[in-house]
Amino acid sequence: YIQCPTCGQILGDKFGDQPETGIMSYKVIPKGLPGFQDYHSIQITYNFQNGTQNSQHPNPGAPYFAIGFPRTAFLPDTELGRRLLALLEKAFNAGHTFTVSQAGDIVWGSIPHRTEFGGEAMSIK
Repeated sequence: YIQCPTCGQILGDKFGDQPETGIMSYKVIPKGLPGFQDYHSIQITYNFQNGTQNSQHPNPGAPYFAIGFPRTAFLPDTELGRRLLALLEKAFNAGHTFTVSQAGDIVWGSIPHRTEFGGEAMSIK
């Protein structure tokens, strides 16, 4: 969101529509991601429980479902990776990491995450 420094008006969403039942945790693991083999990795775990949709969701009063949780994402344990972790934590706490789909499932929002440990070399710019 953007807040006008003069009048204080907020443009955009200050808080997202992510369900409130979520928990984000992280730990450092002693294995490097592709492209960052000389570093440890940060493993981020997101977990939600089933709940009831509120007025911000597609079908208020209907259930939502935490299918496929916990979900895991990875960052290299570098200075930039730790800065990204802080931003991801801020986004999660503001409700922007996940959303509720029309079908009632909790799904990833618009912030990309590396969810597989292997694969192609990673680059952070």
